[in-house]
Amino acid sequence: MGEHLSFVAISFLLLSVSFLSANEEKISIFILAGQSNMSGRARDYNNTNPPEFHPNPQILMFDVNQRWVAARDPLHVGIDVGRPVGLGPGMPFANALLGWDPCMGTIGLVPCAHGETFMSDWSKGRPYYDQLVMRTNASSQGGGRLGAMLWYQGENDSLTSENARLYRKRLMRFIADFRSDIGMPQLPVFVVVIASGLGKYKEKIRKAQMGIQLRNVIIVDGKGAEVKPLDVVHLSLAGAIDVGERLATAFKLLCHEQSRSGHPSSSSVTPSGKKLLGKKRKRVAEVEDRIVDAMNRFSEMTKVCIEDLSKKLGYDHDATKNVFGDLGKIPAMTVDEKLFVAEKLVENPKKLTLFFSLPDEDRNSMVKQLLKKE
Repeated sequence: MGEHLSFVAISFLLLSVSFLSANEEKISIFILAGQSNMSGRARDYNNTNPPEFHPNPQILMFDVNQRWVAARDPLHVGIDVGRPVGLGPGMPFANALLGWDPCMGTIGLVPCAHGETFMSDWSKGRPYYDQLVMRTNASSQGGGRLGAMLWYQGENDSLTSENARLYRKRLMRFIADFRSDIGMPQLPVFVVVIASGLGKYKEKIRKAQMGIQLRNVIIVDGKGAEVKPLDVVHLSLAGAIDVGERLATAFKLLCHEQSRSGHPSSSSVTPSGKKLLGKKRKRVAEVEDRIVDAMNRFSEMTKVCIEDLSKKLGYDHDATKNVFGDLGKIPAMTVDEKLFVAEKLVENPKKLTLFFSLPDEDRNSMVKQLLKKE
């Protein structure tokens, strides 16, 4: 079967076929999402051409025109626009999977990451989220099967206390919404715990990511992965390989665990494409899965709502109080004006981040603009 899949993949390349027909063998699809370290910023400055980044006829990518083409770095060209895309963990992940099981078949990578994004930018209804759902659904229309989403994001959120405090809740909601919108409530999601960042709240983000406890969410710690020496945020070539291989190892462990249980989720991809369930048992299992999925989703969203209720009043009060204190340094502002500006800043994480990053003179100008708009 592996040889047949390899032949199909090679045929794609030779004949320049841009999509999969319903009659062709399925490919295992992996969504690459998050920010710059998933998109890739590494460079092969010494032209070492590491084998982990080598193209392989069994590795395809879903390009910006929604066509399956031979995967080749940089994977995010045309997706992460306006940014210096480079080499990321995607190709090392795919090559590691094939090294583990050459008979796995064809692997399809779907680049969806965007640099410099906050967790709030991935909320349901925002452009990056909508593009993610659209590309995910489009990638599987020709018969491919979703294996997992690989998520690597959080460095930007380490810049402010507010984003750090809200990160776990926002990530949980994002996962629940995404699974629901693609119709796969058990889709495995591999979350890379950040190991770098310029913000002083990096450890809070790491703790929030480590604390995610949802079904089929696998935590992969990125700590120790090498970063570029003059950058201190983005993975180096060795770091991208390291994280890609860690993700592949986590996926292998998940496959082994599901193989032992004899009851993989409907969204899982098993090595060599082997069926683990008979048809009758599979139908029963699917019904069981739907019931469990509904209960899990209810539990997940209830947990998020409880956190909202328990934190909102206290947190919003603290954040507004901190901003209000800084606004007190600006002369000739009434109490009402200070309260108004503080509330506006707390409601908008990006404006709040900008406010705290500005020198006093520029803060005065920003406050005047906010008051003028009102």
